[in-house]
Amino acid sequence: LVSSFEDPKDSYSVHLTSDLLEKNSGTVFINLWSWAGKVVRNWTINYDLLPLESKQIYLNSITSMLQGNSREDCLIAVEARDLKNNILSSNVFYLSSLSKVFLYTPRISISSYVQQSSNEVSFQVVSDQVSPFTYFDTTLCGHFNDNAVLLLPAIPVVVRFIGCGDFTAKQLQVSLQIKVIKDTY
Repeated sequence: LVSSFEDPKDSYSVHLTSDLLEKNSGTVFINLWSWAGKVVRNWTINYDLLPLESKQIYLNSITSMLQGNSREDCLIAVEARDLKNNILSSNVFYLSSLSKVFLYTPRISISSYVQQSSNEVSFQVVSDQVSPFTYFDTTLCGHFNDNAVLLLPAIPVVVRFIGCGDFTAKQLQVSLQIKVIKDTY
């Protein structure tokens, strides 16, 4: 599990926690994104965790990280990956209230509907802009494995819908709706 927080004195800290009963190694990627959809700065930290260990792996001042950018212009996205480059955990840290940022109108596309079982379909979502809290809805009975997700430009996210009963990928495709924060104002 990767988590991050800011203390009252402008310090940004990233912690990593392992719930494995064996040593775990990999890399943590910290990306400072602009709301305009560009990576402004990035940091890469290699880690080794003992079984069930938790430790701080990064500490820096937010002012130093921003290098002249404002809090309203950026957000921080963090990913922990194992040695095989599998994403183990991710975290987003918003540097200001979303009401204070300029959100661009995203163009979101959905592709690759795959029938995983008689009551489960996965699909891939991609945005051309940063789109926080992107929400999926359908008239089908069931739930999404993840919802209100952060979409970053050109980075695909795979979402699964698990139905209360059997349904087809086509039924989900026809009924699926996407809502973004920009739609609410």
